[in-house]
Amino acid sequence: MFQFNDMHRKYFYHYTNINSLKKIIETKSILFSNSFDSNDDSEIEYFKALCINNTKYNSIYSLLFVNLPAEGNNIVAYILSLCANSDNLTCWREYGDYGHGVCLRFDIEKLERLLGTTGVIHYSGEIIYKKNIQQQQLRMLDNKLIINTVESTSDNYKYAVSKALLFKHPINNVEKEYRITIIMSKDDATVINLDSISNFNKGNALSLYNIFDAIDEICLGPNVSLYEKKLIRDLLKIKNIKVKTKEKAFRIIKKARKAK
Repeated sequence: MFQFNDMHRKYFYHYTNINSLKKIIETKSILFSNSFDSNDDSEIEYFKALCINNTKYNSIYSLLFVNLPAEGNNIVAYILSLCANSDNLTCWREYGDYGHGVCLRFDIEKLERLLGTTGVIHYSGEIIYKKNIQQQQLRMLDNKLIINTVESTSDNYKYAVSKALLFKHPINNVEKEYRITIIMSKDDATVINLDSISNFNKGNALSLYNIFDAIDEICLGPNVSLYEKKLIRDLLKIKNIKVKTKEKAFRIIKKARKAK
């Protein structure tokens, strides 16, 4: 399944640093990070706290955190974070190296087609920050798990993980994040299209190939050096991708850095 909750948007954006862009150009791929190996476990801890504080969601808690050792050894969730905004100050700071990085524009229809060639299960959606909506989603997930008693624990586990990874503390709302999650198990090895996707770095990341089929514009951060600008433009000439520089963000980021 691949369906954004906000399908009226044609584009979503991914902020990253210059070195990562160079690797993307070199390998023609982008990395999905292993959510279970992340150094920041605050997201899953936040979701766990929501379940603990609402005992009526015992089915969710038991499935994800009691059965985690058994199912977690076989199932991995890889994520790619996108943003709905092409000029998000927080993303420029946190992921775009304070304007020294770049912002990649993804055509969602093309990205959907590319993901469809992988042969693996993938989910997507906007990150849920509002607590009232989080409670609604927990109720819906709990009801689904109760109804789906005929489904295998593995299938229910995959679905619950995909939902859990869409919950974030309200304080992170400024990121306006959209997330693509690829759920894989050892059994998926027989259906994966290795020309489209593969494990990388001992399972700590997942490479999605032919990524320039879905990227149609790259915005260079306002603080990227002239040397780097020329180098990137030269590297991208053969890919027929529009390259521009975000001048407006320059003033905003300069003020933010001075304030810091």
